Amino acid sequence: MKHVSILLLEQVNLAGLDNARQGLLEANQFLLQKGMDLMFEVEVVGAQNRVTVNKGLFSITAQNQISHLGETDLIIIPPVQSPLEDALRKNMEFIPWIRSQRQKGAEIVSLCMGAFILARTGLLDDRDCVTHWKAGDAFKSLFPKVNLVSEKILTDHDGLYTGGGAFSSVNLILYLIEKMVGRECAVYCSKIFQVDLGRQSQSPFIIFKGQRNHADELVIQVQQYIESKFSTPLPVV
Repeated sequence: MKHVSILLLEQVNLAGLDNARQGLLEANQFLLQKGMDLMFEVEVVGAQNRVTVNKGLFSITAQNQISHLGETDLIIIPPVQSPLEDALRKNMEFIPWIRSQRQKGAEIVSLCMGAFILARTGLLDDRDCVTHWKAGDAFKSLFPKVNLVSEKILTDHDGLYTGGGAFSSVNLILYLIEKMVGRECAVYCSKIFQVDLGRQSQSPFIIFKGQRNHADELVIQVQQYIESKFSTPLPVV
């Protein structure tokens, strides 16, 4: 059985955390129905006992603390909510713990904006990574050594996994279930959660955003003009 540690981060996205938890528990249910041994022992683990999110609307209690957990097999880093600078600062206690668990052989998964936490460890340097397309510019600015591949829905390299934005992260959970349990279980879970198992790309969901990360003021003026007048015919002379 694999011990799974889902991190209870400050500013955690509750939906992202629970999607991962429910997905792995559903895989266990499938195995139970088949009379097979369970695969995942799932715990929500934190640096402290409790975290409040969404301006105090929800309070989440950790089942274990990282200071009490010697080893784990699989770490899942759920999405964090903006502002990202605050999320990184408030969750720095997890960074050395993630590194130490990786040295002990743990596999590590980031979901959506959880990639910012994983990238902060340095473990993604010179590797492919995916996060929410909307945060792409901020990610590349903070972590220039990481190869961001925004069009992909997931990456898998030597026990480091990253998943796409928002509910695309569920595809990574299904991928892990298929890899660690089997295809039949993954198909079953995809039907339970009504998620397309075969999706490979985030590209259809990326909203066009003009590239303005340059110093040509005249080109920027032209871009702004075109974007403000896109619904009307523009003469070309």
